[in-house]
Amino acid sequence: MVRKRIPKSGFNVFYEYRFRASRTLALAWSKSGNKLGWLTSDDDTSFLHVWNRVEAAYDAIEILQIGYFSFEDDERYVLFLDQNSQISRLDLETLDVLIVCDSNLRNPRFIARSPDGRHVAVVSESADVRIFDGEWQVVYEGSGKRLGGKRMRGRDVCFNISWHPNSRFLAMAGHSATVLDLSNWDDVKYISDAGLYDVAWSPDGKWLSAATAAKTIVIWDTQSKIPYRVLEGHKSEVKSISFSADGNILASQSADGMVMLWNCADWSSVEVVKPGVRSRVHHRKLTFHPHYPWLTHTEKVSIRSDVATLVLSNLDVDEIRHSVSVPTITYTSAKIVLVGESGAGKTGLGWRIANNSFKEHPSTHGQQFWLINQLSSVRRDGTLCETVLWDLAGQPDYRLIHALFLDDVDVALVLFDPTKTEDPLYGVDYWIKQLSRSQVSGNVNSPPPVILVAARVDRGTSRLTGDEISAFCRARGVTSYIRTSATTGEGLTELLTQIRDSIPWDQKPATVTTETFKRIKDHVLRLKESPNTGQSIVSLDELRRQLRTHGMPKDFSKDELLAAVGHLANHGYVAILRSSKGDSRILLIPELLNNLAASIVLEARRNLRGLGSLDE
Repeated sequence: MVRKRIPKSGFNVFYEYRFRASRTLALAWSKSGNKLGWLTSDDDTSFLHVWNRVEAAYDAIEILQIGYFSFEDDERYVLFLDQNSQISRLDLETLDVLIVCDSNLRNPRFIARSPDGRHVAVVSESADVRIFDGEWQVVYEGSGKRLGGKRMRGRDVCFNISWHPNSRFLAMAGHSATVLDLSNWDDVKYISDAGLYDVAWSPDGKWLSAATAAKTIVIWDTQSKIPYRVLEGHKSEVKSISFSADGNILASQSADGMVMLWNCADWSSVEVVKPGVRSRVHHRKLTFHPHYPWLTHTEKVSIRSDVATLVLSNLDVDEIRHSVSVPTITYTSAKIVLVGESGAGKTGLGWRIANNSFKEHPSTHGQQFWLINQLSSVRRDGTLCETVLWDLAGQPDYRLIHALFLDDVDVALVLFDPTKTEDPLYGVDYWIKQLSRSQVSGNVNSPPPVILVAARVDRGTSRLTGDEISAFCRARGVTSYIRTSATTGEGLTELLTQIRDSIPWDQKPATVTTETFKRIKDHVLRLKESPNTGQSIVSLDELRRQLRTHGMPKDFSKDELLAAVGHLANHGYVAILRSSKGDSRILLIPELLNNLAASIVLEARRNLRGLGSLDE
């Protein structure tokens, strides 16, 4: 049953099939590409749908299963996990089912044979893993919390798995992306924390991509194992991703049904296919044909019915790669933090860096935030480079909260008052240790460059000699030492130069976003930075009115606005609040929540009975 569609540039739908099911669990081509299978469920009944493109034949087979399926090299057979957690083989010609062996897993969900046919991986919902060889002997087993004998933080769930094209690596998507190296069963590559729904390797194995709950797609360089690009554009959680056979196109599908195509040459968005029906249902699967530029995806037909459609499209890759339906901007941001003891002069120096002027400030409680335009630049690959400076309060009551904001720091400015009579460097060691710990817990190989800054040098004579400070810096691996004055501007040029030279711009992952997302982001950050708006909370409707007043096109949607603000919230720039009626509000000063948390901690510490708690 074929529906009429609006043709897209280079996007030709040549086959559609409607089926009835409440959700689509899996979608896969056979190795030869002659058969397409998709697994659906409806209440307690599951069906394996098989389309034979050579014979133009379709069949739906009822099977008792609890997990995904995998075509065998001989595409007459399909492996699947039955209701008793056993690995079974289905003969597609006779419909006979042979039980191969027990998976020995609780709630096994995923099964996949490696591309070279030598191994079969079975993974449970809790990320327990079994790898079988050709004789169905277990050659590897590991648990979600301890894979390969190494403790894995947060590895207690799995949403999908993917074999590397050379069959050496198995990637698992869950709270993070975990890669198991079959050449060394004890070695697990823990790549990053994200909250992932799907993972996919590029055909040449150079890239590992992940669909995230943060409405983005993360691209990792598999050599460095660090993020290379973050792709923005979806308005809801990204559920499924797939590379084309030639590696030129990456396709993604989000929970609202939107399909986006990305040019892998520069990761720009080149096509958007909007769903016929917008509905957050469980029909969000897509995959490319193993040899041809054919994209297959499933989508909902009607909100009120359980009818879905399998859509098979032929892509003109050359035409798509040279078309730009969604203008994009590539940018990256560096995070600079000002830390030190209370009264060291952090806020005054931050104001001087941001505004090139002096302003008297009381002691900061909580956090402050500035965009440093004079440190902005353009990378050799055309990526816009932005710098954000965070001023973290130094009072002991805020230390516990602010230690949580030291992940992903690119450069740390640790301030002290050199004119202080008693121990001028008091507190510096604390912040250096916190910066080191936060980077280790965030899976960064080394702590960020630390610049030791003597503030307020105009107010008196330093109590430390140059040799003493040099020895202190060498012993702690401090990058450099600079004397500054927020009042006179002394040392400011040298400090800015040192910051600029310390930011590892070429190693920073870039974000590819739409022009709409970028304009929303820039406007919200201007609102946040401006001291004269008097706004700390703004509604989505008010923000839309402001954006239209500032020249935004009138056709941008509320979903686009909420998605863009959500990306800012992920970086800690704003917070999204919900009213009792479920309406969204944007808190421009999320540090108010941090201050509240710090105040609760302080009051708990003051408990007269020493209980460390508060009365309700």
